[in-house]
Amino acid sequence: MSDWKQMPQESGIYLIRNTVTKKVYVGSAICLRKRALEHRRLLRAGQHKNPILQASWSKHGEAAFTIEVLETCGSHDAALLVAEQKHLDALSKNFSLYNVCPIAGTRRGAKMPADAIERIAALKRGKKLPPRGPVTSEVREKIAA
Repeated sequence: MSDWKQMPQESGIYLIRNTVTKKVYVGSAICLRKRALEHRRLLRAGQHKNPILQASWSKHGEAAFTIEVLETCGSHDAALLVAEQKHLDALSKNFSLYNVCPIAGTRRGAKMPADAIERIAALKRGKKLPPRGPVTSEVREKIAA
């Protein structure tokens, strides 16, 4: 399906495919149409959070991408994530994926660039963490100070 506006307003699992490279992105959404249009808007603006997908979109252009429904399912988040993981696992055997996380719904397993790790570490250096244990009024005062 190349017309992203034709996606159904149901919950389900979708696939964004680059017809040139055959690489795919798998995702889940409560409303497939809304999520598809959000992806397209961010990609067109060069602001998509997935840098690999964004770079490919920028290189090959919008015409090289299609979107399709893999499965419709209940709107329960857990059911969506289970279904998304099933498709991620199956598709990763035959296709190269744009997904940066191998686990649906988490950032677990995503590789972070070294410069991003350093920026986060620099922000945390010198900061004292609040003490562990119950949050008493004394602890709250220390945190406030």
